Amino acid sequence: MSKEISVRLGNINYACIVSDGRHEWMMDEPVDSGGNDIAHDPYSALLASIGSCSAITIRMYAQRKGWPVEEIEVKMSLAAQIVAGKRKSVFTRNIFVKGNLSREQLTRLEQIATVCPVSKILEGDIIVETGITHIPDEYRVDLDDLKEKT
Repeated sequence: MSKEISVRLGNINYACIVSDGRHEWMMDEPVDSGGNDIAHDPYSALLASIGSCSAITIRMYAQRKGWPVEEIEVKMSLAAQIVAGKRKSVFTRNIFVKGNLSREQLTRLEQIATVCPVSKILEGDIIVETGITHIPDEYRVDLDDLKEKT
């Protein structure tokens, strides 16, 4: 799996425009962190990614099985803990499923949520490779001007 997005931060303090090439959305920081609170923050986006991937994976599985799942709600939270002197990020996922399901079916759906693709990424070894390139002023292009010309 390969996925690429771009994040652009202009003159509005901390307000980012995120694009995957087809969709654009915003992210920001709360006012008490210096942002404008005009969009959700990066932590919320991470939690939303896990929660929505879990719900979608459950729905797909239930549809394949023909199980009567009417509605799925996933509540996510994130906390930091120190375990054996190391910082650990703890994600808590609480799933609420509406439908006429047996205890065995609910147990299976809980198992299915734990193998959603985003959860699997976060449970594996994670490497973040970083590079930076300086764009001198004489070569800088205003992206808004480019969009208007196309």
